[in-house]
This record gives sequence, C-alpha cells and structure tokens, in this order.
Amino acid sequence: MALVINPFQSGQASGKVGSLVAGRNRTGSYIRQNAKPVQPRTPTQTLVRYDFTRVSDAFLNLSTTRIDMWNDFGDNYTIPNRLGQATTNSGRNWFIALNSRLLRLGVSVQLEPPLSPEPSYLPFVSVAQTAGAGPINFGVGTTATANQAVWIYGTNNLLRTRRFKAGSMRLLTLHQAVTQGINNIIIPAASLSFNDSSVQIETRSVDEFGRATAPLRFTVFPAS
Repeated sequence: MALVINPFQSGQASGKVGSLVAGRNRTGSYIRQNAKPVQPRTPTQTLVRYDFTRVSDAFLNLSTTRIDMWNDFGDNYTIPNRLGQATTNSGRNWFIALNSRLLRLGVSVQLEPPLSPEPSYLPFVSVAQTAGAGPINFGVGTTATANQAVWIYGTNNLLRTRRFKAGSMRLLTLHQAVTQGINNIIIPAASLSFNDSSVQIETRSVDEFGRATAPLRFTVFPAS
C-alpha cells in the first residue's frame, strides 16, 4: 500500500479507480490494489446478508407511491460521507438501513419512512468494569420501549497502549427494552485480561423506526 500526497491530483480521494482503491487512515492518504473480499461464512455474517437481501426485495415490492415517499425522504436529508462532506442518500438505502436494524430486533418492516431521520431514543449510556476483577457492564439513563434497543460493539483484549479504533470491532450483543439504571454484562470477567490490556466498546441506541444515534466510544482498562 502506497502512502501519497494529493492522490489522483486531488486534495483528498476516496473510492475506486480501475483496479486501485484510494482512501485515508490515521497515517494519511493511501492507494492500494483492489482486493476481492472473501465471502462471509460465519452465522452472524450470513444472517446480515440474509436480512439485507430480504429488505432489498421488500423495497422492490413497494408501491410506486411508497417508493416516491422514500426517495423524497432521501432527497430531504443529508448524511456525512467518508470525507465528512454532506451528501444525500437514496430512498432505497434509507429503507434498507432502517429496516435491517428492525429485522434484527424482530420488528416488522416499516413500509413508509419516518418524519425525520433523527432518532427518538437518546439515552445516557455508561460503560465500566465492575470493581475487583469484575466484568464489563453497561447501563442506560432512560428505559427503552419494546422496540428500542442498545447495540453494543466491542473488541477482544488489545494492547493497553492502543488508542486508535481497532478494526476488529464487532457486534457483541443487542439489549432490547433495556431498563434504566440496570447494569448489564457486556464481557464476562473470564474473557478479560487484567492489568495489561484494554477493550474498546462502541454503543448505538436504536429507536422503534430503526433510526440510530451516532456511536459512543469507550475504552476500558480491566483491572484486578
């Protein structure tokens, strides 16, 4: 992978040109050869692909009126791209993003878009280790309804000096209808390495329409 300045004669570049991929990480801009991804085969990855296909097919079966509603929704709201610039998303992408989360919660596909992309479930979330070589827990400041949840992503044990976000972040658990103030175990004590490691945790709160908050990141230093 080559690190470059002004890739493709631009200030910044992101995406693919022919067989080359341009992007940016903590060391700067880079260009690398495009590699075909290995098809995922884990149960979780297979489930995600199944949900994506199911929701994508559901969008194609919508009425013209509902497809127009989703496209209008996409045109009216912007999201930041990988370079931090405001950009619109298609109605199909919004439909898939929101409903894929709902399927993971066991909620039926929503055929019409919400009034806005702003989530209604915005709890205060805390993540910490229980004192005395205990597990890593989380708690929320607002009780969730039956169709609201907190999604929790995490890493394995990392070097204690690690500060940048690890690429091994994965979905650990979904806590649906979580109760205010209750501590819930994210990682049991038996899976932690005490006094010489760190664990990165990210949480997203998802409401009854599948709308998600921006991720909250926590770094825990397990101690005995």
